[in-house]
Amino acid sequence: MIAFLEGKIIALTSKNLVLLTPGGIGYEINTPKTQLEHYSINQSVQVFTYLKVSEKSMELFGFATQKQKDFFCLLLSVKSVGPKSAMHILGLGPIEDTRDAIARKDAAHLCAVQGMGKKTAERLVVELHTKIDTISCKEPMSETQESVFYETVDGLVALGYSKQEATTCVKTIFSVEETTATLLKKALQLMQR
Repeated sequence: MIAFLEGKIIALTSKNLVLLTPGGIGYEINTPKTQLEHYSINQSVQVFTYLKVSEKSMELFGFATQKQKDFFCLLLSVKSVGPKSAMHILGLGPIEDTRDAIARKDAAHLCAVQGMGKKTAERLVVELHTKIDTISCKEPMSETQESVFYETVDGLVALGYSKQEATTCVKTIFSVEETTATLLKKALQLMQR
């Protein structure tokens, strides 16, 4: 499988780029539109790739980072999501925003994706929200915030929830302004839905 390519961009479209490798081979690579905005003709780039082989064609999908590629593969694990839908999801904006939306079960965020209906968005959220390991705040937690986070998890465990369920739930709703009491109340409301 082709997992990584390096070369010079010789053509750009709204959906892909053509990369000329030092060996003289040109690859057409489907790329998220948010990434294409950062590329220009004659720019030297390194691209992490995913090769999809079907009866009719072979398609190459490219990503600026291994993190993007890993998220793309995670999206493909959902039965009704193919490579093109996954690329449209990556095109929504920063991965962190999309991961947070999935973690907090925000299917409406995904409905903005071209060709994705409400049912598919809801299925994606249901299948992936427990696999997303993210906390909504992007900054490292202070000692106080970390204390609030773990006290809330411990509170949910004491009420009979598993550690994994509790951690996943608190990660989806955590914000730096919360106290243990308010976070626990929100977590319980979410767990009882």
